[in-house]
Order: sequence, then C-alpha cells, then structure tokens
Amino acid sequence: MKQIIGAIALVVPDYDEAIAYYTGKLGFDLIEDTHLGGHKRWVLVAPKGSTETRLLLATADGDSQQAAIGNQTGGRVGFFLETDDFARDH
Repeated sequence: MKQIIGAIALVVPDYDEAIAYYTGKLGFDLIEDTHLGGHKRWVLVAPKGSTETRLLLATADGDSQQAAIGNQTGGRVGFFLETDDFARDH
C-alpha cells in the first residue's frame, strides 16, 4: 500500500492573501478552493506539477491560532522545497 501525507495544514490570517502569496510569489498551483459555509473554505495549494504534496490553507480561528501564525513549527524551518535550479525558481 502506498502511503503519503496528502496535505499539511498551515494556519494563515486570510485565505485570499495566502492564495496570492503561494500562487503568485511561489508559483504553486491552486488545487481547490471550496466554500464550506460561513467564513470557512477548503483551500489546497501545491508546488507546480506536484501530484502528492499539498498545503491546506486554513484561516486562524481564535486568539491561540492567530498567535501561532508564522511560528507554527516553534521557530524551526517547517517546509523544505526541492528544486534543480534555485536561481530560476527564486
């Protein structure tokens, strides 16, 4: 059985700003943006061409989640992108 992590949740302050950053600045693909009712959405982005790695962009709900934005991995690097040409992708 093939086992992968399908998505990693990332708490963000605003869906649209996060989508713009990941698709515009980092060149990710927007895989899905489904409204779930109220202010909630199911937003998946992925590195261009990726078939397995995805980020679920989730807006902060409450003060504790808001405080975690930007420090979700306790100050450590949480995500490593691989490339064959850093200068091109930068």
